[in-house]
Amino acid sequence: MGACMIQPVPIIEVLSRATQGATRPFLCRCEDGHLYWAKGAAAGTMALLTEWVVGRLGQHLGLPIPEMAILYVPPELIAESAFPGIEDLGTGNCFGSRHVEGAQEYDSTMIERTDQLLRWKILSFDYWVRNTDRTFSRPYGSSGNPNLLWCMGEGSLRVIDHNNALLPNDMLDIGNYRRHVFVGERGHLTTPFKLDMATGMADALASLPGIYLDVPEAWLFLDVERCVKSDMTLDFVQGMLGPIARDPTAMWEFLS
Repeated sequence: MGACMIQPVPIIEVLSRATQGATRPFLCRCEDGHLYWAKGAAAGTMALLTEWVVGRLGQHLGLPIPEMAILYVPPELIAESAFPGIEDLGTGNCFGSRHVEGAQEYDSTMIERTDQLLRWKILSFDYWVRNTDRTFSRPYGSSGNPNLLWCMGEGSLRVIDHNNALLPNDMLDIGNYRRHVFVGERGHLTTPFKLDMATGMADALASLPGIYLDVPEAWLFLDVERCVKSDMTLDFVQGMLGPIARDPTAMWEFLS
């Protein structure tokens, strides 16, 4: 895999940092005039690679995922900044998700206001890419994060955060999806939806080689020195997602 095929967008200012989430991304102003939530060194290259690959697959399927970009952190930005914890961003290329103005975290009161086909698609997509990180917190139990945003003005949904997707085979268990925000849709998926989703997964899978062409080379290694290669190769992801895309029968049984 060679150099990234797209031009990274330089970060010119760090404005704030998220207080929630394991990776706690930074809100940054970038050279293209937009605001992005940036994940960098502290997240780890595996998380950045997964965000990029799974996010692009979701966009290919038509999920409302905010525009993504590969951002560039100039060394002088880190050296000259007094922002607390700025070293967690690191230098070089990082992952960016376009800031959604006026959005708030999704909660259970918004489920019925969300298009049903979209609820089906998100549940199916999360099963396909093995993402169990889309849950609500319980009042007296487990914490959770829906990794969904609700745009109040538009009354629409945005899908974010996929750094915990592409999990091993042993995560394909209904117990791990019991708290999924749309688990209530199991058993309701129609045959026309399944046919459309199967076609979409096959098309998205075919886009994977192109997605990997846009991956910064540094993200394909686990260490800064680029001595230890990541297991998250194109062949690995194709091997994980390909069988279901080619024959989703087991997936529909799981979601029935």
